[in-house]
Amino acid sequence: MGLIKTLPPMQIKEVFPVQTEKPKQEGQKVKQSFSSMLSEVNSQQNEANKKVENMLTGENKNIPATMISMQKAEVSMRMLLVTQQKVISAYKEVMHMQI
Repeated sequence: MGLIKTLPPMQIKEVFPVQTEKPKQEGQKVKQSFSSMLSEVNSQQNEANKKVENMLTGENKNIPATMISMQKAEVSMRMLLVTQQKVISAYKEVMHMQI
């Protein structure tokens, strides 16, 4: 019994820390993450297109670099689409939850 009396009483804030950021701020962070991901994929697509155009016009004769650029753009696009599908799936799952 002596041990219990010597421990200080715990505050509810220590057990359940208060969330310091508002949900709107968290939503902005997610939005910024997706925006940066989308702009990165877009820039890779544009770079690949430019390299293909330069190769077709004869300005660029480096076929391996062009192919690598095209593959990077394709992988980035696939990753973006998978991420989109996962986010939509998570959203649907949350919407079907019972409160």
